[in-house]
Amino acid sequence: MFDRLFLAHEATLERGKPLNVHRRSSGARSSVAPRELNAALVIASAFTDELGAWGSVGAAVGTVAAFIVAFMQISTERQARERRERETATQRHRSQAERVHAWVSDNNEDHTTYTLFNGSEDPVYRAGAFLVFIQGAGPRTGKGWVALESGEDQVSQYQSFLSIIPPGRSRTEIASGWAIMTGRPAVELAFTDRAGAHWLRAGDGTLTEIPVPAVEFYGNGEEPQDWRIPSEA
Repeated sequence: MFDRLFLAHEATLERGKPLNVHRRSSGARSSVAPRELNAALVIASAFTDELGAWGSVGAAVGTVAAFIVAFMQISTERQARERRERETATQRHRSQAERVHAWVSDNNEDHTTYTLFNGSEDPVYRAGAFLVFIQGAGPRTGKGWVALESGEDQVSQYQSFLSIIPPGRSRTEIASGWAIMTGRPAVELAFTDRAGAHWLRAGDGTLTEIPVPAVEFYGNGEEPQDWRIPSEA
């Protein structure tokens, strides 16, 4: 840097006359060499310019850093907002289905009773209710019954297709005679909600969205011959 300063000083001397500066000391006049004084002035001026330039660089770096911090904060807040919106949309999508349940409430020599509970304010539609087992050697899913039984009539005696499940508690019945050693029965329930989404409530209570209505999920999509309407519980 000082090499540049001295070059600037030399250029100044070429353009103008050197300065003569006199000062008094102890009653006697002494002079400062004009060349050295001019050099000092030029160096001081150039050093000030250099500091100003570095100050501008520092301000620019600070501005960029502030922008990066602000951008990261905005990005983080946007991601959090989008995550909350997705969670809210998922909860809204599942809200009715999560309120629909079914279980085995009675079994005797004549029939087995399913209790259906729809805790929402609207019906669900086109439901298929299958007897399944959460313990024992019996089928664990409705599709397990379909694969196990060779005759359609045999399958249908342990299932019930319901055109509607109204709000509140209701019931439907299937044939008895399914008892197995150490078997614990449950109900697998597939249905369509008010928005047209299709759901499967497994025998263990797990809720899963399925791509097709119950009739297609369990078979070839042919309409059952007997759509039932549940009775009041």
